[in-house]
Amino acid sequence: MQAVHDGYEAVAIKSDTDAVVACFTRRARGDRLQMKVMRGDVHLGIAMSGVSADSKVVFDHLRALCVEYHTMLGARYPLRRLAFRMGLRMGASTLRPDQPPLKVGMLMISYDELGPHVFQVMPSGETFNCKAMMLGARSESVRCYLECNLKRFKSASRNVLVSHALHALSCAIPADQMLNIDVGFVGEERTFVLLPQGHVRRYMQTFNDC
Repeated sequence: MQAVHDGYEAVAIKSDTDAVVACFTRRARGDRLQMKVMRGDVHLGIAMSGVSADSKVVFDHLRALCVEYHTMLGARYPLRRLAFRMGLRMGASTLRPDQPPLKVGMLMISYDELGPHVFQVMPSGETFNCKAMMLGARSESVRCYLECNLKRFKSASRNVLVSHALHALSCAIPADQMLNIDVGFVGEERTFVLLPQGHVRRYMQTFNDC
């Protein structure tokens, strides 16, 4: 669990019509950014916090489940079932004496016939259905922002919801690093969209409207 608390700052929130996930990224070798918000499937976006090697293991397993489900049933894996399936996989790693537990937490967003969803999956296997959630270092300041603004998320437009996610992360991230953020959203179109880095600046300009 400590690896998750010390990892990348990430946040996921939902309104009545959309779900947004955002995560701080750090520069890797060659001045490249390590991408931590990823498309798990057409309808699914995820952010991870923790050990990078374990993140790859978890992501590869998630992708395999999504491909298998779509191949067999011709449909997308419902997020509720997928989140609990991933929780079982991650929790099982804590019980195996022949390998260390997976040290990564995950935020997942999707949209189905019931609307937008946010789920959190922890290394212990615990899985939570959330309205808003965060992971990573300095997450308490992010939690404070989410709790203070929770009622405002429900009716927020997509643009305002993205701005709320960025504003929440700004409580934990220095201002000069705020452009090093990945943001993705999913709405009624049921297609997860990862925003280009250049679009973040435009959304940050709406902070004062939140």
